[in-house]
Amino acid sequence: MSGYYPPWSKNDLNFLRKNYKEMTAREISKKLNKSVHAVKHMRRKFDLKKGPRYRWPTEKVTKKYNSIIKNSKKTPTYVYLETNYPGLLTAIHRDYGNYNNFLMSMGIRPNFVPNIWNRKKCISRFKDIMKERDYIDPPPIKELDKIHPGILKAIYNHWGSYKTMLKQVGLHPNFEKKWNRNKCDIEFKEMRKKTKDTPTADMIRELRPDLLAAIIKYYGKYNTFLTMKGLKHNQQSWTKKRCISEFQKLMEKEKRTNQFFLDELYEKNSKLVGAIYRHFNSYNDFVIKLGFKPNCGFNEDKWIFWEKFVVDACKEIYNDYDVNIKNVLPNRKLPDITIQKNGNILKIVDAKTDVLCKSIKNDIENYKPFCEVLEFWCLAGKRRNPSKNIKFLTADQIKDLLERNKSYKLLKELSKFEDGSYVK
Repeated sequence: MSGYYPPWSKNDLNFLRKNYKEMTAREISKKLNKSVHAVKHMRRKFDLKKGPRYRWPTEKVTKKYNSIIKNSKKTPTYVYLETNYPGLLTAIHRDYGNYNNFLMSMGIRPNFVPNIWNRKKCISRFKDIMKERDYIDPPPIKELDKIHPGILKAIYNHWGSYKTMLKQVGLHPNFEKKWNRNKCDIEFKEMRKKTKDTPTADMIRELRPDLLAAIIKYYGKYNTFLTMKGLKHNQQSWTKKRCISEFQKLMEKEKRTNQFFLDELYEKNSKLVGAIYRHFNSYNDFVIKLGFKPNCGFNEDKWIFWEKFVVDACKEIYNDYDVNIKNVLPNRKLPDITIQKNGNILKIVDAKTDVLCKSIKNDIENYKPFCEVLEFWCLAGKRRNPSKNIKFLTADQIKDLLERNKSYKLLKELSKFEDGSYVK
């Protein structure tokens, strides 16, 4: 049948793993009678990355560079390559050290002299730009970068910052010229008239971030500024008292007699959850202080079903690997799932109901030494990955993973956690 491609066999996968670096996706697709899209999908699925040395071998670098010269009929500048062919430029640095060495190896005379951008040249060229464009004030960084990116790089190399260079030349940076203490006072009074009260720092950050930046620059802190102006602080910071107050208000609003489960509270007020962990160490410590009986911080039934779901998902996604449940590590710890190949642990996956789970810190210490990648599959919340090898997957990211793997049955199971029908 036209357009039909047979399913992937173990021999097909072995061939892909052995040849994905040397052969292109199109060559592999012809060899295995697969579509190019299918080959690329399987490479992503098993994390088979070629790396820059295979994408840009030395022969391809010279061939591509010659084609650029042929099409443009001139030697491309460094900036042109950096903008249009960053991969090619990276390969040139890798194989030749710098762009000048590469040009000389190609028999081309470099189009700039090494170390031409000394301090004297920077200042001279900068003044020329000011004169050519009739600038009264120094141009902003973004504008200068568009006019002459080379000089901006040289300024950073010699002075560390654009501001430092301007001061040495005797010019005032735009920010300093626009803002001073008097200007802060005037703009703040105008804002107070509009808000009819002392605005909070969050309010200023949202409405006038430039004003807040100026206040912090000249006064150090917003509260210091208010004190100097004889104004009462109006900061809505998350103190212990406010945590208790907000929690009690939420309880009254929801007409609750028992405390929230942690994942429930996170959905209703994530900022409150973060403040609780900062001030009370854990959610259980917080509810005990309020006179409630701790409930382990999560809905027990929900956690059991979530852990089962994560196990089923890993078995389906990593069906070509050894997926072990509660495998004992050398330190006698028991992660939820270990994904192995030839006896080596490639990945450890642990199911968590939320990203703020207190046990995560200990889990990282216990599991990371024994695997290449450690992933926490979290039902609620969002958290920045601390490193490339330690990842927090949100429900949306897990959904994308299942969609790429065409695990439609598991996608339906995942949706049940949103509507609360997972128990059924």
